[in-house]
Amino acid sequence: MSSTLTAARGAPRRSGSVRATVTCASHQGLCRIIYLGYKTYEQRGRDDGGWDARRAGSALFRPGGHHRGDSEPAARPPRPRGPEREQRTHQVTGPAGRRCPSRGVPRSGARRGRTGRARQGLRGRARGVPRGQGADLFVSTPDTPLAGLRIVECATFVAGPSGGMALAQLGAEVIRVDLPQGGGDHGRWPVAPNGTSLYWNNLNKGKRSVALDFRAPEGRELLAALATADGPANGIYLDNVAGRTRLRYEELAERRRDVIHVHVQGKPDGKPAVDYTANAEVGVPDMTGPQDHAAPVNHVLPAWDFLTGMTAATGVLAALHRRAATGEGSGITVALSDVALAAVGNLGWLAEARLAGRGRPRHGNHTFGSFGVDFPTADGRRVMVLALTPGQWDALCAATGTTKVFTALEPVFDADLSTESDRYRLRDTIEAILRPWFEGRGLTEIGERLDRARVLWGPYRDTHEAATLALADPGSIVTEIDQPGVGAMVAAAGPLRWSGSTQPPRPAPLLGTDTDEVLSRYLGLSAAELGRLHDAGLVSGPTESQH
Repeated sequence: MSSTLTAARGAPRRSGSVRATVTCASHQGLCRIIYLGYKTYEQRGRDDGGWDARRAGSALFRPGGHHRGDSEPAARPPRPRGPEREQRTHQVTGPAGRRCPSRGVPRSGARRGRTGRARQGLRGRARGVPRGQGADLFVSTPDTPLAGLRIVECATFVAGPSGGMALAQLGAEVIRVDLPQGGGDHGRWPVAPNGTSLYWNNLNKGKRSVALDFRAPEGRELLAALATADGPANGIYLDNVAGRTRLRYEELAERRRDVIHVHVQGKPDGKPAVDYTANAEVGVPDMTGPQDHAAPVNHVLPAWDFLTGMTAATGVLAALHRRAATGEGSGITVALSDVALAAVGNLGWLAEARLAGRGRPRHGNHTFGSFGVDFPTADGRRVMVLALTPGQWDALCAATGTTKVFTALEPVFDADLSTESDRYRLRDTIEAILRPWFEGRGLTEIGERLDRARVLWGPYRDTHEAATLALADPGSIVTEIDQPGVGAMVAAAGPLRWSGSTQPPRPAPLLGTDTDEVLSRYLGLSAAELGRLHDAGLVSGPTESQH
């Protein structure tokens, strides 16, 4: 077997940015991978030279990474002369003289794989991006630093999809795989007037969608092939699938040694958990709500889900760095209950409870350990006001004209209100003194005075007002996009601003929009093979998925 290295037309002869296409010949066909990075074209004597595989750019795109994680570069090809420079094509061997395998879905019937096991499946070939298509996926801009990475996501609800969306907002190509009828979150509320889920569409912005029955053996084989596709930008799998049919790291690593698999689950032992159960188990509802309220109070925001999603995204990036440095893959498990325990532990709440011998009591809307509380206004609004630092405390006293009052109270209570601990100890007294000032003024006047004094505060709003104000703000990350299946939809971009700018939000795909294109481009399936899969109900496109 041989490999062919083809430098793109117009490639520089000296150090610089180049694009190269590596094609690996096998009995199944060709698999092509486009690299865009920095390689050095070295002069070696008069007639001899080649592409130096030692890159001067990102290690994520190093040559040789498509050989099951092997990090050693391919041998240098001889430099062509004369007209051949227009299309430089040379025969080279794979790393360490090894064959360059095409690890797509095997031909129909059994064949012996690298592990010696017989495999069944569709005829196809794993491939990178074909020449002339998708090259822009490898072009990184300041606010899309992950451009060129391809991540297969098979996850539902909040944690996994939010992690995948964070990576997509940074430029990665995230391919979400759902069952043909959609996952359990596909119709989840809130919904648009036509019944389309605003929840699903907002959590899957900027992704691609493949509708595939991965519970069936043939569909599961296709999913595994996508997750372990060749190329340094591939081999990244994020999921929260449960049950016997889920893909496990060990079997993915048999296909591709440097595969990265981040699996999100409820508890470390595999038992189920969701945000609301994890929140209940770490004691937060018993600290939430009015002081005289006996029953636990759940929070509305699924904070642990989002924190788990960001932890999963962090795991992907850490595993990529490890793969770039060592050539090794990673199997990572992120348990929602672990994330919640880590958070309350890192805040010192568990240590506090252990030392006190009891859980923390409720404080209503008071901020724990400092001064902060809500106040009603004369026009029926409410504001949240905090004084966490001495400067913020001085500003609050100056804005409300209470500096002399609190100065006089300090010796009475043997307190120093410039300290957080004393402000916290006297929180009820401070609130009682400040309340009449807020009750006697409207929100507009309060805002002007507090802003002038640089007080730390914020008005309470409902989500309608929040959306309206965000859309009216030209610097906001919130905008209105044309979402297929919905129409005009309010959506948020990623919160990271790179040198002050961020990419606008991209619409979510219709379920199954990219099924055929992804399976044909990356697995090499023919139109006939795709037709058979559609007829068998193993895959579907957007029209089929919505019926």
